[in-house]
Amino acid sequence: MDQLLRGLLSQMTGGASLNARPKDDIHLPDTSETVKISALALLKMLKHARSGVPLEVMGLMLGEFVDDFTITVVDVFAMPQSGTSVSVESVDPAYQAKMLEMLGRTSRKEMVVGWYHSHPGFGCWLSSVDQNTQQTFETLHKRAIAVVVDPIQSVKGKVVLEAFRLVQMAQMMSFSSFNPIRQHTSCIGHQSTATAVAIIHGLGKKYYSLVCEYKITEREQAMLAKLHAKTWMDGFRLESQKSYDNSSVDSLDLIDDAALTEEERNKQKKIKNFGKLNSKQRLGEVAERTMQDNIVKQLCAASCFHAMRRVDLKSDGKKKDDVKNTLKSGIRIEKKDGKIKSKVDMNNNTKSKSTSSDSENSKKKAKIEVKKKSKSENSRSSSKSLKDLILEKSKSKTKTSSSVPSQSFYDVMKSIVLLLSSLAVASATLGFDAEQAISTSTFTCLKNDGYSFYISRVYRSNGQLDSTGVTNIKNAWSAGLSHVDAYIFPCHSSSCPSAADQVAAAINSVKNGGTKIGMIWLDVEIYNWPSSQSTNRQFILDMANKAVAMGYKVGIYSNNNNWQSIVGIDWDGVSKYPLWWANYNGAANLNNFKAFGGWTKPAIHQYTGDVKGPCSVGNFDQNYEP
Repeated sequence: MDQLLRGLLSQMTGGASLNARPKDDIHLPDTSETVKISALALLKMLKHARSGVPLEVMGLMLGEFVDDFTITVVDVFAMPQSGTSVSVESVDPAYQAKMLEMLGRTSRKEMVVGWYHSHPGFGCWLSSVDQNTQQTFETLHKRAIAVVVDPIQSVKGKVVLEAFRLVQMAQMMSFSSFNPIRQHTSCIGHQSTATAVAIIHGLGKKYYSLVCEYKITEREQAMLAKLHAKTWMDGFRLESQKSYDNSSVDSLDLIDDAALTEEERNKQKKIKNFGKLNSKQRLGEVAERTMQDNIVKQLCAASCFHAMRRVDLKSDGKKKDDVKNTLKSGIRIEKKDGKIKSKVDMNNNTKSKSTSSDSENSKKKAKIEVKKKSKSENSRSSSKSLKDLILEKSKSKTKTSSSVPSQSFYDVMKSIVLLLSSLAVASATLGFDAEQAISTSTFTCLKNDGYSFYISRVYRSNGQLDSTGVTNIKNAWSAGLSHVDAYIFPCHSSSCPSAADQVAAAINSVKNGGTKIGMIWLDVEIYNWPSSQSTNRQFILDMANKAVAMGYKVGIYSNNNNWQSIVGIDWDGVSKYPLWWANYNGAANLNNFKAFGGWTKPAIHQYTGDVKGPCSVGNFDQNYEP
């Protein structure tokens, strides 16, 4: 197509007639390029990738470029680095040169034709960091390839492996003469269908795939056939009686299960799960509802009890006042049907003929009756239980219009409990970290989308400063994010500065850039660290002490596997600093954290890695801060 466009353009610029028909016999050569991988190289790649699960591993491929259409890979060797996300950092040139020198001593003259790395469980494609690594290889040789293998999805008889090469964007945008991009214009080989994840990460736009073939020689076939071949001695090996009995029982169980399975009908298979409940989900809902109801009912019962007690005290005070008044006015106290009633003595008011002695006797009788009646009522009230009093008060309150409805109070208290729980969830903070350049407007969009903090890389693993990270810090502050931090990816090559000098250079780059950070995080993950754990411990201490001496807060980025491999799972030399925990479980919480290195609770949880973010920011890592 590009040749046809160039032909039309040349005709128009050369003064040819616009009505001239283009030539239809344009030569289209066969540009199918094939990568032939030997059985030895394939086995070594799969074995290396399987040993590194769940972490990524990488290595170099040895072979030759046979012609313009064929690349052979005869052997591979592993590199001492791995990653925790969907990418690994660049190759150590010192280790590569030393390995090639040692291979040359054994009469191995193959050259490096590319590199390979694993994607355990998430398919074959190139991330942004992988594309940068591939760019360095293509700088050394334009036909270098990148092979990605998935040891989790690979099964017997099917290997999930693909080879890629980057697309040169500068050549695509120009009309100058150049070699066309390698495409499949023939029926040679087999091309796998691209997955949606690979297309999202740039397959067909930023890089393209090549055909892979696995050929095995006769000698390799004989070698593999003898790998698990039995000898005459295998017939004399005896197993223990216990293992024999267990295997026999297992075999009988399998036979019984197979017989029962054959007896099941298709109708029974369709309806065997019909009407069943999700017991785990139902148990969680019942437990949550029970806890909420118990809390609300206890609060309601306590408040109702205090209210009824206050009413009792007021009523008792009124009764005592009535008794005192009756004694003074000469009123006779009687009790009918459980209620105290007063009756005026008419003789004392209408007849003046009664003597003073009669009036005194009547007063004494009234006092005696009042005392007897009050004692009987007190004894009856004391004999009643608290439960009976509450029931009587509740019945009396339902008859009066001034009583408070208990159901509305229950609803109010339940709403308060739910509101408090929602406020506790809303107090969590979300943030992200990314390596690409991000503008102030993009940061503002991310802030409106719920992200309130950002962590930027300011030092690379190859010993160079990251100026893009410093610019991102300034833009994040300008967008109004709550706090902005930085992290250092330390360099361990022999040509790199010391641990303290790397930290000083990173902090000074932030100061010289005219911005600030909240704290500095030290990245401790498996990538080219020395094998000596004591050396690694001192390296981490030197970095932390230098940052503290320069007046900055320090944090550690790691997880259980990295800490175990680099310094030992029980080393707690930096446990006084906060932990940035890397665990891609997709849950924005701290529930699955297991203590290591002296930490019992992390400060930040990085719960996703290299996912597509909002606001056209590209791929980034999501973080949760409680």
